[in-house]
Amino acid sequence: MNLYVTYNDSPSPIYSSQVVDVVKFINSNLKKPITLFAIVSLRNYFKSKKIIHQQLPDAWVIPMIPYVVLWQLNVIICFFLFLLLNLK
Repeated sequence: MNLYVTYNDSPSPIYSSQVVDVVKFINSNLKKPITLFAIVSLRNYFKSKKIIHQQLPDAWVIPMIPYVVLWQLNVIICFFLFLLLNLK
C-alpha cells in the first residue's frame, strides 16, 4: 500500500486541488493504488474527516495530538499504524 501523508492540513480548496486531485489522478491515470493518510487538528477532526471522506471515501483520517511539546507522540502513533498496515 502506498500512502500520501498530510500533517496538520485542513480541507480547503487548495487542499482539494493539491492533495485530493493528485491522489485521484495517481489512482486513475497511473494505475498505482495510493491512499490518503491525513493527520488533522483535533479541534476540527470530525469536520475535516467528513469533508475528506466526501472527496476520498477510502482516506485514513486520524486526529493529531495537540501541543508542540507532545508532537513526538504523533510520530509514535504513526509508526504503530504503519506497522499495523504492514508498510515498509
